[in-house]
Amino acid sequence: MLKLYYANIQNLTPPWEQYPVSGSRLEKTARYAHFADQARSMGAELLLNSVLKRMFPDFIPPAEFETGEHGKPFLKPGQRGLALPDGRLIQYNLSHSGDFAACAVSSRPVGVDIEKEKKNIHPGVSRFFSDKEQKRLEESKDPTGRFFDYWVLKESYMKAVGTGFTKSPRSFSIYMENGAYRVSDEGELKDYDFYLYSTPKGYRLAVCEGRAEKPEGEIDLDDEELGSRVRIPIPQEILLPEQF
Repeated sequence: MLKLYYANIQNLTPPWEQYPVSGSRLEKTARYAHFADQARSMGAELLLNSVLKRMFPDFIPPAEFETGEHGKPFLKPGQRGLALPDGRLIQYNLSHSGDFAACAVSSRPVGVDIEKEKKNIHPGVSRFFSDKEQKRLEESKDPTGRFFDYWVLKESYMKAVGTGFTKSPRSFSIYMENGAYRVSDEGELKDYDFYLYSTPKGYRLAVCEGRAEKPEGEIDLDDEELGSRVRIPIPQEILLPEQF
């Protein structure tokens, strides 16, 4: 049950209190000095609330949150209408860049990253890549495009595992094997799936989802709504602000 959404945040305007977001989001937004940063912050949580409302009609925004060990927020247990059919809580992750916010939701650990593409890359960013990744960038016919591919893939992984940049980006490598992206973390292959998009135009978007072995007899909830076992998510656009 992996789903991916994005939204343009340009239509959002103050006062920010008019939107159904958490008190913690309003406090965070108030710390930003620039309007663009405030709009991106608000847009990310508004997008999440829109997604949750579509998935769980009984849910009444705004959502409430708790924080994990490394600061990664997650949905507070016990909120009306947010449990999956087997009782598990939905997991989510947010990102924003430029004029867009992105949201991924899953029944498993998930991370998402969106980045607005740029023409010039600062040479110092190479320190964020492993030796193998740097070599592939040097050999690429499109090093700038490849840079953004690696960047969003790597950040989506760090967000999925819940460490963010407390984990060194050089401690793991993203690579392609049999047409799919995989990750080797400190020399060990990890069970995560990656999906990469050039959506919306002028942006790179990546989502990372942890795999889970299904115990005998457990119901597979993946893509239950679509009646399909194909789990490649198609990014869907949501127009903000949305009326709940």
